[in-house]
Amino acid sequence: MKKMLAFILAAALALLPGCNTPAPQAETSQEAPACTLELAGEDLTLEPRQEADGVHIPLEMAAGETLTLAFTATPGCQVKEAASAHNLVAAVVGDQKLILTAAAEGAEEIAVTCGGEGYRDCVVTLEVTVTAPALPLAVTCGLLPQPGEEEPEPETPEEGILPDAVPVEEEPETPLDPAIRYEDGKLALPVAASCALLLEAPEETVYTLTAPEGEAAAEVSLHPEGYLAITGLEVGSCAFTLEASHPDWSAVTLAVEVQVSLPALLVTPEAEGFLLDAPSLEQGKSGYRLTLAGLPEEAKVELRQDNENIAFSLVKEQLSITPKAVGVTKLNLDISCEGFQPLSLEYEFEVTTTKAAFTLNGGKSAATVWVEGSISLPIALGAGAELLLDYPKELVEVERVGNTLSVKGIAPGTAVLSATARKEGLADNLQRVTITVTPHQAVAITLGNRSLAGLIGQSQGVRITTNPAGAKVTISGGGSIADCSYSGGVLTVTPFAPGSATIAVTASKAGYTTSTAYIALTVAAQAGKITLWTSPTYLNLEPGKTGSFTIYATPKDATLKVSATGDFDCQLSGQRGTITAPDEAANGTVTVTASKEGFPEATATVSVTVKMPRDTSNYVQRVFEIVNQERAKVGAAPLVYMDDIQDAADLRARELQTKFSHTRPNGENCSTAVVPYGYSGCGENIAKGQNTPEVVMTGWMNSPGHKRNILDTSYYGIVVGYDSNAWVQLFIPTWAVGSCTYCTGCTTKGSGHGCNSNPALCRCDCAACKKLRENPFCTLCTGCTNTKPNHGCNVDPARCTCICDTCKKLRENPFCTLCTGCTNTKPNHGCNVDPARCTCTCDTCKKLRENPACTLCPGCTNTKPNHGCTGDPATCTCTCDLCKTLGNFYRPCTLCSGCTATGPNHGCTGDPRTCYCTCDGCKKLKEDFQNSLPCLVCTDCTKTGSNHGCTGDPATCTCDCAGCEKWRQLESSKPDPTPEPQPEPEPTPEPEPTPEPEPEPQPEPEPEPTPEPTPEPPPAEGEATPPADGSGETPAP
Repeated sequence: MKKMLAFILAAALALLPGCNTPAPQAETSQEAPACTLELAGEDLTLEPRQEADGVHIPLEMAAGETLTLAFTATPGCQVKEAASAHNLVAAVVGDQKLILTAAAEGAEEIAVTCGGEGYRDCVVTLEVTVTAPALPLAVTCGLLPQPGEEEPEPETPEEGILPDAVPVEEEPETPLDPAIRYEDGKLALPVAASCALLLEAPEETVYTLTAPEGEAAAEVSLHPEGYLAITGLEVGSCAFTLEASHPDWSAVTLAVEVQVSLPALLVTPEAEGFLLDAPSLEQGKSGYRLTLAGLPEEAKVELRQDNENIAFSLVKEQLSITPKAVGVTKLNLDISCEGFQPLSLEYEFEVTTTKAAFTLNGGKSAATVWVEGSISLPIALGAGAELLLDYPKELVEVERVGNTLSVKGIAPGTAVLSATARKEGLADNLQRVTITVTPHQAVAITLGNRSLAGLIGQSQGVRITTNPAGAKVTISGGGSIADCSYSGGVLTVTPFAPGSATIAVTASKAGYTTSTAYIALTVAAQAGKITLWTSPTYLNLEPGKTGSFTIYATPKDATLKVSATGDFDCQLSGQRGTITAPDEAANGTVTVTASKEGFPEATATVSVTVKMPRDTSNYVQRVFEIVNQERAKVGAAPLVYMDDIQDAADLRARELQTKFSHTRPNGENCSTAVVPYGYSGCGENIAKGQNTPEVVMTGWMNSPGHKRNILDTSYYGIVVGYDSNAWVQLFIPTWAVGSCTYCTGCTTKGSGHGCNSNPALCRCDCAACKKLRENPFCTLCTGCTNTKPNHGCNVDPARCTCICDTCKKLRENPFCTLCTGCTNTKPNHGCNVDPARCTCTCDTCKKLRENPACTLCPGCTNTKPNHGCTGDPATCTCTCDLCKTLGNFYRPCTLCSGCTATGPNHGCTGDPRTCYCTCDGCKKLKEDFQNSLPCLVCTDCTKTGSNHGCTGDPATCTCDCAGCEKWRQLESSKPDPTPEPQPEPEPTPEPEPTPEPEPEPQPEPEPEPTPEPTPEPPPAEGEATPPADGSGETPAP
């Protein structure tokens, strides 16, 4: 029975000290009340303890285990968050429940915060100790394994004698004594009986048995085959323990209590003239008997009945029953025998008046029918009586035909046919027959001929019939000297070499036992004639590949020659011919010629077809494109293609050819493939056998685990590997990319060390990063008056503990600092800096929540809601320059038609002001644009056409118009010749051919460097990581 244990958390010091709220004092009696929180766990005892900083609750979990805690909060309060300190345990706040999933071993602290409007927060810390998962050990009770006996070798038919079809029958399994029972560590076992506890555990599991000491009630032994043998010795009880250990799991201990008792009496009651489960007798009728089959001679039977309506007489094991009066009589049979447990049988007999006349199956209570077979059960029904039938229609079909019931078998099983005769004024007469529906008998095979003899090249046919008709016929054997084909009930045998062989004909059909019959084949060469045959007679080759064929010729000393048409290269070595295909698609024929003096020449041919292989050059790029298309559908940022680890993906694709698993052929985890390239982990999807990118992506997207990896917002980049229909996707998480860009004091440099620009995702363990995660500088409340580090001001107002007035105000009820057009400016109106938490009801805030500001291009200059910036370059319609640039950056150039760099991320944006592609077409486009610009500074310039020399910079302007000349003179006469820096256009310098060229200064505001997908927000705390199983996907570690 499951226990439900709960505790109540209160912020008041008297009830629950340390909930991050001060104890109420007399002078602050008007202070807001604290929230309360009720947690409950199934099969779990929660033991909270009071510490100086609040309440702490210890928990223990195994890695991979999921634990659910139900919670109930004060009306008006809710659980705001459950924050994991070390990301060892994922915590997800659901509907009135907290779901914890342990990911890795270690110590974890989870801060559960409960709060609400008008209430003070209360925080409780869950101290979770994550241990290695327990060793999976399954225990079942069964028969003792018997010593294995060598299977007899299959009989080889003697020459000229072929065996008939023999049905294959399986020996029925010996059932386990029902008195032997094992459940929840308790084993019931009769004296002198034996059983086995079968142990199922991973390989390399080591068992240690602690057997009962002294004279125990049972004997226990551990066998190396993986089971415990237990034998009952005497009545009593004993206990033993078994410890199972494994290098990859924590050890488990199995404790078993054995209860040994006397064996049960195996007495089987058999009724005659009535139904044992509903004993109904007819008054004045005789012939009713109850036989106690298996009753020992020394057993004693005591009869007890509650009235005299029936007379019982027991002679040895047979009880005669004579009904005398109408009514119900209870009969108890108490059976005792030395050395056995006592047995008590109880029956309730009903004596009725005359029943409707009816006999079913001549009084026999059992019958057997084949599946799809039929039997007839005779019935004798009195005049005027109605017959009612009841039976399981999924097993049998029953139809009354005159004075019989026709029973047809439908499916194997045991069916009980109940037939009731009913007539007005008489009692119902119910009779039953237990029908066993068995599988079909063996398929019968009839052969038109059991032996064939002929010459090479002379085909012969053998008619084959089966009963039942429609059985599947397969042919095997004889391939060394003849070609065999079966069609339309006829086996055609065409010999191509002399010798003898046996052809096996196998017939099978659902529900029937498979049968096999044999045909003896003898082949001789034709006198005075060369017989020639090739195997195979056709070949399908790829360009440049070589195929082979075998030549059979009689006489064997005939001279063989080969030739081929077209560009095929054909060679002969003994009886083996080889042919090499050209490097292009073609069809050809190999001609084999056999000659011998005194014999006419013979020829045979081999047809050859050469097909070009599929073009797989764009498979990797196509998979990458489909991945980002799928991510765009759900609003996830596109992944960056990680060219630097392409070799790792190609290696994993090749490894799948030898071992299709997330474990590499060397035994290491798949994520180790990226370690040599500076990354500490990756996620992986694998597949094999799909022939196009579209097919493999459809399969992955239809699999929840693979789909989760493809759409995971915590991933930054992807690389795809392909090798002969083996597919690999490696996903690089955001935290594994690049050196620290946020914690300037980070002491761990280099890529892949876990230091991320988002402190929620940062896993770097250097002192600076740890300090930053605990108390970063204030980056949210810009008016914070406390600027020193470690002052408690956090980027998340829910975690900020800074005591300056600005931070306090922001925590309590911040004014809207995000939706600048908010029309509700009073405090407590619910407008939060985070649109996900904002509950303000003004139209602006509603609109902002529906269409928030740009979350992808951080320099977006259009911050109003509904401006079209979706965070997905594929769907973004924002008109600001940065969004345009970002949108164009993720697709090939659509403006510069002469662009020779058409792949994504090559810098060609389609906008000459921001394009920094180094191809000739883009260079020309930018130069033409610069030359077409009118004067931007000298407003008196009288030349507005292109190429007139007016650059907007007095140092470079060569325009000879009066306005430009006057402007240059004014600029040169100023005391300080250095002008204020302005976004003036400069001639476009020739860019250097670097892989990632820097953007050039343009008249418009300078674009950001190569846009990269902005790191997605951290996954919701507690979100489960995709499981690493045989489904084919594995998460980043």
